[in-house]
Amino acid sequence: MVKKILYIDHEFHKKTKSNLFLVDLLRERYIVDYITFNPETNKYDCDRSIFNKEYDSLILFQVIVDMVRLKKIFHYSNLIFVPMYDGVYEFPDSFWINYKECNIINFSKNLHEKLQGMGLSTNYIQFFPKPMKYVEGKENQVYFWQRTPNITLDLILRLLENYDIEKIHIHAVLDSGNCFSKPFKEVEEKYQIDYSSWYDSKEDMISDQENYAFYIAPREYEGIGMSFLEAMAMGKVVIAPNSPTMNEYIESEENGFLYDLKDIKPLKKVNIRQIQRNTYEYMCEGYKEWQESKYDILRWVLEKPQINEEIFNKKFVNTIIISKHFLFNKLILTCEKDKKYKLFGKLRIPNVIAIILFDIYFRIRNNTKVKKK
Repeated sequence: MVKKILYIDHEFHKKTKSNLFLVDLLRERYIVDYITFNPETNKYDCDRSIFNKEYDSLILFQVIVDMVRLKKIFHYSNLIFVPMYDGVYEFPDSFWINYKECNIINFSKNLHEKLQGMGLSTNYIQFFPKPMKYVEGKENQVYFWQRTPNITLDLILRLLENYDIEKIHIHAVLDSGNCFSKPFKEVEEKYQIDYSSWYDSKEDMISDQENYAFYIAPREYEGIGMSFLEAMAMGKVVIAPNSPTMNEYIESEENGFLYDLKDIKPLKKVNIRQIQRNTYEYMCEGYKEWQESKYDILRWVLEKPQINEEIFNKKFVNTIIISKHFLFNKLILTCEKDKKYKLFGKLRIPNVIAIILFDIYFRIRNNTKVKKK
């Protein structure tokens, strides 16, 4: 029988369609229902019939949801989480306790190794888009998609001081919550600057980018980094912050440039055409590897998590105890409505003893559940 997958995506991807390669791959072998989640409204965009279906696996792509609610409204056997590095890099380690039951698929080696160090079940794969037509573009022209306020035109001009830049194209489509500011008049007078907003099609955007030798990676961090990867797949010279996932693909002065956002220095003058050729060859080889390895994903989405319990417990034992401690104190405050904890509420047991007793309670409860099964 064909397996059934529920794929929950971030609502923003309905517009960008940046991760449909994964949905298309899954549909080669499985029946896939695709729905989206809006984190701002905390709502799922789907037909209500979805709530009554049974799925072999549920995949959370990038979205961070209420796990308790998820279990209540959807029916599935396996839970898969596909995090994006840029969405979780600032989260504390304790955030990952909730994902112990997930089989995690990582497109960032950096994040994969971090989660491995926590004992979580994580699989790593590196994505490469299909190489496009190799078009060098003009060496004195730059394509810049401005998405965040920390990577600006001023920063770019400082990086490219050693290059005779004449024209800059600014794709002025910023990420949610950010506002676009036009360059100063002096800058507009010195350089030829033109602008774009949303294109009618992705093909129109790619056609525009072909005219430029340089492409500015628009974010400090990426999840997969589809925008800069597609630029590399055309043989463009990508200039990016030295952070994931850009530094997992780019070797500075070999197939692009990496820079330190906290210490902006002019990029070294090198043979741009050679970097473009290196980049294109690298992407062609990477795509061949992706074509072979991508089918591992079809296996991973049906597998149960393989937790390293020893590492996980060692990493999180203090966090778990603290969590139980706070939960126990919360129970004391609300104990009058629950006879099970009324005794603790009346005795006002000291915190250390309360933690020990509550830990014993957890162990007894868990052992009872195991015996019943």
